[in-house]
Amino acid sequence: MGTYIVLQIISLLISALLGFMLSKRESIRITIRDSLLGGLIGSSCMTLIILSFEIKDIVDLKDKIVSPNYLTRLEKKMEEGSVNDLLLESVKVKKQKVEESLVRMINGKVDLMDEGEVVDEWKRLFNGSATNAFALNYVTPNFWIEDSKFSSFQLKVQKDAISEGVNIKRIFIYDIEDENEIEVMKQLAKKLEDVGVRVRYYDYSKLIKKNIYLKNKPIIRGSIDFVLYDLNAVLLTFHDPETRRIVNGMISSEREQIDAAKNLFDELWTLSLKKI
Repeated sequence: MGTYIVLQIISLLISALLGFMLSKRESIRITIRDSLLGGLIGSSCMTLIILSFEIKDIVDLKDKIVSPNYLTRLEKKMEEGSVNDLLLESVKVKKQKVEESLVRMINGKVDLMDEGEVVDEWKRLFNGSATNAFALNYVTPNFWIEDSKFSSFQLKVQKDAISEGVNIKRIFIYDIEDENEIEVMKQLAKKLEDVGVRVRYYDYSKLIKKNIYLKNKPIIRGSIDFVLYDLNAVLLTFHDPETRRIVNGMISSEREQIDAAKNLFDELWTLSLKKI
């Protein structure tokens, strides 16, 4: 593109100069007219020359693409690439993953690749929530208040949602043997309650034995950290079992997963503690 522009400018200048030299020079007006006319003619000729080369390249490419021999060689190369060409094999794998992701999106599911994507979707869905947001929380409470960009805006997002009339309920799943975690959780719960979030607590050791959890576990892919938005979508979060940090997640509008999360939340809400 840059070369094309330079050639156009050069041809314009040369043609204008020739027009000036050949001008009758009877007056300044005639001289300028002849120079501009020469420049226009020269620029047009150069454009036609450049286009003729480009058209030839396009025709050659078209002939090459539609050539049976070329297509046969390309197909053979792709077949060989599955064994010999690591780059081509990588492209095939990525293509398959994209196709799988598109199918999941059509079916009402979107995969979230890491903590950052989960946080971004958490915020987006909260901003769009109209009536209710029901959450089960098992991710380490440190994630909320210390170690993540999430801590910088999560309170404001929930406060704003409540001011718009959204009913927010949270059940914190705690480990009865970890006193330090419980203290951090209480601090977090106090901040949430101050902005209007309704908070309760449930023991992890009891949860994993509950029939309601065992029944719905396969449907929600074992997640015990999720948010239901207006009963229209559920954000499932999956964590590292050692650190309880977010690894990845998934948004689903599939009715079966929404109902499973809602049933689990409702039963736990009736059984959970208001204080620990």
